[in-house]
Amino acid sequence: MQAIERLLKTAIVDKTPSVSSAALVSSYHLLPTARDVVRRWANETQEAVLSGSKSSGFSLGFGSSASTPQGSGMTQYHAIGLLYQMRAHDRMALVKMVQQFSGGQVKNPAAVVMLVRLAAKIADDDQGLRKPMYTLLEGWLRHKSEMVTFEAAKAVCEMRDVTDAEVAPAIHGESHLLQSAFERIDY
Repeated sequence: MQAIERLLKTAIVDKTPSVSSAALVSSYHLLPTARDVVRRWANETQEAVLSGSKSSGFSLGFGSSASTPQGSGMTQYHAIGLLYQMRAHDRMALVKMVQQFSGGQVKNPAAVVMLVRLAAKIADDDQGLRKPMYTLLEGWLRHKSEMVTFEAAKAVCEMRDVTDAEVAPAIHGESHLLQSAFERIDY
């Protein structure tokens, strides 16, 4: 296990997104049998989230042609998923993770959707954290990705005891989203 541990730890922070993502997914699958070992890779996993923000475009990360961007950001998605699994039983660690990565350094829309879902779950589980999580959700209503804005609106609308004032920004944002979708339709 020690030889594998060193290799996976190095692969998690590899510059090639496909290598890093493969190591993160492999680590995820190792969790049930080697939880303590995988949890020691939290710093590398966090570094993978932050290094994934430097990449842009969409690619699976294979090949090195000039027409294929080298970073898809999917590394961020896999790293956030692994961090969630590592911290699933520690609510305050999850809150800190969501707040830390909500500052805009996570570029991949799928990774941001995961953060939206985590914020909604935290708000639902702990009423004391509802207000800060709602603030994050409200910010994501103005995200440039339609997938993120839709997920944030859905999360706000599904909150327990949501007020009309809290739902209004979600409805307003989604009406703009629908309006722009209708404008793009060529009749």
